[in-house]
Amino acid sequence: FAETATNMDVWGRLQEESGPFRRAVNDVSKAVAAGLASLLEEKGDDTTRSHPALLHDLSGERSYNMEQVVNEGEHLEHFHCYYKDSE
Repeated sequence: FAETATNMDVWGRLQEESGPFRRAVNDVSKAVAAGLASLLEEKGDDTTRSHPALLHDLSGERSYNMEQVVNEGEHLEHFHCYYKDSE
């Protein structure tokens, strides 16, 4: 960026250019959730498969399986930065 770019210019460009990356991360998240859910499937007496509940809401009225936990949870966008101190 040029030194004259404003914060709004930078933010707008980030929003625009990060779209494909965000969509890819979302697709991978959903695929991992589906894969984990299939690993946790329970086989019923009639050979149907069900996803076991992992969480229940505070009232105990609603339960969530692995796929729902991942897909319906709050997704926070953030970055991690790791570095080694100079010696």
